[in-house]
Amino acid sequence: MPPQPGGFVASGFKKNELNVAYEPQGLFGGNPLYRQVGGPAAIYKAEGSSQWRAHTEFTETAGMKKMAHAKFFKDDNRLVGALSAKSWHGGKWHNIRVTFTALTAESKRRAEADAEAARKAALEADKIAHAQATGELRYGFNAAGFTHHTPLDVRYEPRGTFDGLPLYRQTGCGPAAMCK
Repeated sequence: MPPQPGGFVASGFKKNELNVAYEPQGLFGGNPLYRQVGGPAAIYKAEGSSQWRAHTEFTETAGMKKMAHAKFFKDDNRLVGALSAKSWHGGKWHNIRVTFTALTAESKRRAEADAEAARKAALEADKIAHAQATGELRYGFNAAGFTHHTPLDVRYEPRGTFDGLPLYRQTGCGPAAMCK
């Protein structure tokens, strides 16, 4: 049976990473594969299975192993309306009710914008982590190891220069400053 045209928006899963917009992305094991718009989550049926599965970080390997954060039964490939499901959360399966609504142009645009914002935030976090790991301080740094009577073990961000040297100021409202 062909995939549902246009996709859908899911809600009701215990894992918020699954409550997103999905669109058809071909087949997996001969069944429709629905991928998160701009993200890693997917809803799929493994080959030889009658059970739909949802995974927050879908890969072919996870799919072949029938791994899932949620699962449910549906006779056809049209995921619309409310369905009973099971969701893995806190180390056990929970009975839940999930709802699938048609993906509109507006909900797809919002999903794409959310995915782009998340991608940019992740890139910025990676830049900061790399800068701190390599000693590059243009993104700031986290200070540690000051004596117990000085409240200087905090995050510092670049704030210009002082006498030609970089100036770092404590984030937030603190008065601490440190020159390199």
